[in-house]
Amino acid sequence: MKNDTENSPRKAVFIDKPRGHSIDSLIRDTLRQLLHIPTKSRQNVADELSQRLGRKISVHILHKWVSDGKQVWRLPADVVPALCEILGDDTLQRLLLNAPMKEALELGEWVAGSRWILEKVNVSVGRSANRGLQKAKHSRRAQRQ
Repeated sequence: MKNDTENSPRKAVFIDKPRGHSIDSLIRDTLRQLLHIPTKSRQNVADELSQRLGRKISVHILHKWVSDGKQVWRLPADVVPALCEILGDDTLQRLLLNAPMKEALELGEWVAGSRWILEKVNVSVGRSANRGLQKAKHSRRAQRQ
């Protein structure tokens, strides 16, 4: 994991899909919120996307992807992973997951987050076991003498 806080991913949030809202409007709203980050302008985002995707992405295209009035302009699926990396937030990708995939991802994140606890417990148990072995060796030596 990177130590540089500017490049490290922000904690993503699962957005529940409320009834009556299309996935298209949720994507537009989410993207609009994500583009309001202080460290990158929309021009920077467009330039980075163009470089990563190998095709021109202009600021005007970004505006069309977030505009409610431009329903024919939708965010292409192949842009989502690169956009999430550039913005340091994977909320858009998570928005596209179905319920079982969200649960699997949450479980994996919980396990990864709990790993340090498990390692601590293992170290602690290992120390106790080593102490027990040392005591047993010491008592066998004492019995032999």
